Amino acid sequence: MKNKKIIFVGLICCIFLSGCGSDNDVSNNTDKKQIEATTKRLSFNNKVEQSTEDEQSTENESALNQEDKKVLYIGKEADYRFTKPEDLFKDAKVVIKGKKIKDVSCYVADNSLPIQQVEIEVQEVCKGEGIPDKIIIGYYGGEVPFNEYAKTLDKEEIKKEFPDYNEEKYKNVYIGIEDSDENVKLEDDESYMLFLANDSDSKGNYFVLADGYGARKMKDGKLYDFNTNDYIEFDFNK
Repeated sequence: MKNKKIIFVGLICCIFLSGCGSDNDVSNNTDKKQIEATTKRLSFNNKVEQSTEDEQSTENESALNQEDKKVLYIGKEADYRFTKPEDLFKDAKVVIKGKKIKDVSCYVADNSLPIQQVEIEVQEVCKGEGIPDKIIIGYYGGEVPFNEYAKTLDKEEIKKEFPDYNEEKYKNVYIGIEDSDENVKLEDDESYMLFLANDSDSKGNYFVLADGYGARKMKDGKLYDFNTNDYIEFDFNK
């Protein structure tokens, strides 16, 4: 199956950490908890089309057929640069050291951002009680069908920006989040310190606080620091 990637240049999702509630619950609904991302749609205009190398090497390819997959990438901005690990540790309900086992599923939150769910092997519990050896965490990422994404948009907005939209025509179109340094990126065979909130809508699962700043890679017992681009020691008992 060939892939054609389309980037939404004009769509920006502004995400910020405004402080956590005492119970640190996360919901799909953006108005329920402060740690849930807030989105601001500016425009769906200025679509930029990019072809993959596979497409470029394929002859007689004038257009995608119905079996081709198209991915629309949403741009977003995060305001977590000065969020300190010490503050995340204080705000988080659960803090663990762990490794990714596998991707589990992906869905669209009510704020119209895709959520990737991943199974994690818990190597050490730094904060929290009753944490099992394996848990499911969620974070903004992954790819979801456009038809699921469309259910979270205003009908008038869809009509204006996608006048040709219908479920059949868009059945092979997906929504993803544009690559960014702030995104959560869990690599296989790497250890991470994960700052988590309870995800009240997923029956015992957890949600990563502050995007990639709440999922920090570890090396030789040290924690990755975004400001210095290096691994340094943190004392969470201060």
